[in-house]
Amino acid sequence: MKNKLKDLSDSYLGLRVSDGAGAFISGFVFLYIFQIIIIAISAILKVDLKNMPYWFTYIMMIVNQASLICAVLAYGKVAGKPMLKTCRINRSLSLKQALLLPIITIVCIMAFLPIAEGFIYLFSLITKETPSVGISIGESWWQILLSILFVGLLPSIGEEILFRGCVARGLKRKSYVFAIIMSGLLFSIFHGNAAQTIHQFLIGMVFCYVYFVSGSLLSSMILHFCNNAIAIILEIILKPYLVNVNPTTVIIVYVVMSIVGFIALYFLLRLFMSITKKERNIIEVDKEKNAWAKDFIRAFTIN
Repeated sequence: MKNKLKDLSDSYLGLRVSDGAGAFISGFVFLYIFQIIIIAISAILKVDLKNMPYWFTYIMMIVNQASLICAVLAYGKVAGKPMLKTCRINRSLSLKQALLLPIITIVCIMAFLPIAEGFIYLFSLITKETPSVGISIGESWWQILLSILFVGLLPSIGEEILFRGCVARGLKRKSYVFAIIMSGLLFSIFHGNAAQTIHQFLIGMVFCYVYFVSGSLLSSMILHFCNNAIAIILEIILKPYLVNVNPTTVIIVYVVMSIVGFIALYFLLRLFMSITKKERNIIEVDKEKNAWAKDFIRAFTIN
């Protein structure tokens, strides 16, 4: 009886759609407040924001991610809800689940990169400008390692707590599909970078999917870190070879890569669902029309 009352209480007092929207708005507000503080500090230290030294770039990254966590804590305090606790950041993953996530990341990049590059090319044709990612990796080994740490690790914590742990978890009250799509869309809008718009939208949906399926925020954090880290490594490795490449060759490679990536992603996400169900002892349901949706809900709700 006590367990049923606790489940009913959690369901009633848990995050709602309004909480997801409130957390997102809070993230924007706190980010801008912290950005104003950074601008003030840069003025005092006489730092050129158009040509920032690496050490100041790293400080900005720390401050940006700290602002998102502060936004979550502040909204939780105002709303009277334990936002970090409801993120399920403390739920563990199995070894099989964890090992599958980097592979999922690689096929996501294969599938989404050609589409993202096509969008960038179209954007440049319309605006006569080529959008930039806006992140300087550096050339020395220590700058690259720090880039992997700050660009890879920090966003995988702060952004996942906000977008998956709070925003998506609140929006799922409407529906899981709605939460997944909106999570990717808001994730893309939040960054405001034309060069990353398509990739962030698509990869944001995958982050949300693995979070819902596994019921653990660690899954989307690992996926997010792998995505950022692999992107940095690929840029370093491939940059010398992307000079004077035949455009026709690039198009053919991109088309094949995207098709293979989407097919592989489909089967890997199904495998991730299957592994999660076995790890959580979820009983198979009859393969009716909406069986996948029932599996999806069970995977996320069973403790």
